Amino acid sequence: VSKALDAVEQALARKGVLAFDPSRDVAERDQAVAATVEASLELLASAERQRYAELAIFPQDVPIPLARAAELWQLTAGLDAYETQDLITTRLDPLSLLDYDGDGGMIRLHDVLRSYLAAKLGDRASLHLRLTDHWGDRPARGDGYAWRWLAFHRAQAAMTSAQPQRHALTESLVALVTDAD
Repeated sequence: VSKALDAVEQALARKGVLAFDPSRDVAERDQAVAATVEASLELLASAERQRYAELAIFPQDVPIPLARAAELWQLTAGLDAYETQDLITTRLDPLSLLDYDGDGGMIRLHDVLRSYLAAKLGDRASLHLRLTDHWGDRPARGDGYAWRWLAFHRAQAAMTSAQPQRHALTESLVALVTDAD
């Protein structure tokens, strides 16, 4: 039984919620994912659903530090670090909407869930901008995370913005990545 459960877990990790139904076409799979995710999301309050969806702005396949989720949620909803950890540990993780590593303080969002949330998320550009505006043009010297992901968030803001803001954001991004300092 233990080996069978391990095999099921590995298949789910590799292929997601539809690991055992290869006969479905893409539209049916998307519909099944939507139904599965929506069933879990219905158990959350509206504000909790919004906070969860906001996690979709973080890069795919990159663990999200709990502190960065707290930073985002402080900007969008005024949550502090304790409220963030409480939402993660008592609501989102138990519903398997994400994986939380308490020892490392990291959150992992499955690619399928992230894609689903990103498609549902409203003004992604403003979320990316709020985070980068908070970091500034030159994040604190010791803030490796902000330095590493500043260009990513600015690029995402530019790609999801309308003109003329897209042009201005693209110019800002070019200035950032070509600045040798």
